[in-house]
Amino acid sequence: MSNKIFNLNKFNHILKRIREVKPELQKDESLAKALEISAGAFANHKHRGSIPYKQLITFCKKNDLDYEFILVGTKQSETKAQERSEDEMYRAKFEEAQEKIIGLLEENNELRKKIADLEPEKKSRVSRKANGK
Repeated sequence: MSNKIFNLNKFNHILKRIREVKPELQKDESLAKALEISAGAFANHKHRGSIPYKQLITFCKKNDLDYEFILVGTKQSETKAQERSEDEMYRAKFEEAQEKIIGLLEENNELRKKIADLEPEKKSRVSRKANGK
């Protein structure tokens, strides 16, 4: 029973959003016609809370409507803005990681230079020991 209530709720929210962007479709008969289904089929869908997805998406495409907004109430621009925000966050983290890696590589190079500078000194100490000096 609760699933039917959920479906009816979802169906009613979809109808509300359609009518929000297409106020001329306030009557079920006009909406049925716009979805290219009979008034009886529309009434059955409404009663069962079953959404005629194929017709709904076709309707959105024909009318240049944001089907994401119609179906779930989220506008594509909001979704894209959120994706951009996430992209920017990941880009910033990536750049931060790159900077750390560059810093570590530079530090590594400096340590290698110091080790290379110590090598001749170490060799001379070893040769002095070998010669007994």
